[in-house]
Amino acid sequence: MGESAAGKSNNNVSVISEVNELTAKRHNEILISLLNRLFEKSEYKLRDIDAVAVSNGPGSFTGLRVGLSFAKGLSLGLKIPIIPVNTLEALALTISSSSSSSSSSSLKVCPLVPARRGEAFGQIFKVSGDYIEPQNEPFIVDATRLQALTVEGIFCGGEGVRHLFPLIHPSEASEFALLDIRSGAAQIGRVAARQIENAFYSPAELYRLEPNYIKDFLLKSQL
Repeated sequence: MGESAAGKSNNNVSVISEVNELTAKRHNEILISLLNRLFEKSEYKLRDIDAVAVSNGPGSFTGLRVGLSFAKGLSLGLKIPIIPVNTLEALALTISSSSSSSSSSSLKVCPLVPARRGEAFGQIFKVSGDYIEPQNEPFIVDATRLQALTVEGIFCGGEGVRHLFPLIHPSEASEFALLDIRSGAAQIGRVAARQIENAFYSPAELYRLEPNYIKDFLLKSQL
């Protein structure tokens, strides 16, 4: 969980400051502390915020709910727009910049976040610099599908890798292009700065804004 401050000049996005803290619990307790630390590092104030971005899923049920509620509070209190960001899209940027092939013109990546019962949520993106193009809709990935993705030369990364890796036979693990990394708040900000047209402005719109629980959608689609 983290927060970042990002600025935009013309089409260029730069991260001014970022704070992150890895925690499985206490999300509601640390958000205000993180925000205060962010302001201390950046020397910005609440009045300087033009919009607030928030990871909108998929991810931890509790983390998404708490994060979105906090972002809605900032949005309503400061009368600024809120920009929901696909967690997988932000993670795709992290994978691209962390891979050994990041200097190539484009790269196919598949970010993974844990689901349940030996599965993860994934989505394939084509990444070139800060340009991200989805190649499909989010889907469920198990250990067999993970191996197939990496055989195709697709870089897979995120907490979902650690979630699935114990299910992979040791003799097959060396064949994988896997990156055990997490997306930080800076990537959320970088994606959001280019998506201001997707912002929610009015209280009525904010009321309808909910986390993207992909699992429910996928289950209904398979019925």
